[in-house]
Amino acid sequence: MARYYDKAQLTDLTIICGDQEIQCHKLVVCAQSSFFRAKCLGGFLVGVVRLEDAHPGLIRMMLEFLYTQKYIVTEDDIMTYNDLCNISRIQILLFRLGEQYQIPTLCNYMSKCLRRRLNSDGLVMDEHFDCVALVYGGIPERNQTLRSILIDALMAYHGRILQDKATEKTFLSLLEAHREFRDDAVRALIFVDSDARPDWD
Repeated sequence: MARYYDKAQLTDLTIICGDQEIQCHKLVVCAQSSFFRAKCLGGFLVGVVRLEDAHPGLIRMMLEFLYTQKYIVTEDDIMTYNDLCNISRIQILLFRLGEQYQIPTLCNYMSKCLRRRLNSDGLVMDEHFDCVALVYGGIPERNQTLRSILIDALMAYHGRILQDKATEKTFLSLLEAHREFRDDAVRALIFVDSDARPDWD
């Protein structure tokens, strides 16, 4: 199916995001998404699905995943869609699209990518903190996957936080602003050296 991605040949589904129309194939999209399958089989206009509040760039990334079963978020994506800020943020937003449009393979793939990203040696701490604000600052998560990844990453380098005053100040601000993050972090720190560490998933 990968060879049909981004080709107009035999497309039979139009996804409308704002002022953009994206052509794709029902067979590819509906086979992997219960949301789109229900839309296409329901009483909606044949061949057209409107996603009024969706980010067109993220929808294109989601579609590329559906066709290829992979999507590597890069700095080029940030340059193209500069409102998306950083790689980890895009991975979180794609994970949420997977939840919203009922694409479990996208959720699973992006959770693995995010875990690798947040545990990479060269990660800038501010990127992790941005993820905390995004995940804990919005609508409560339907599952705990993203929170689990963030807390696990925090445990991997929590000692570095106190080595820099600016980083420590940002971290303390996050604890104050997001009570559930504070509670999760405290629980994790209590069990960090214990076999009794709770299962966050």
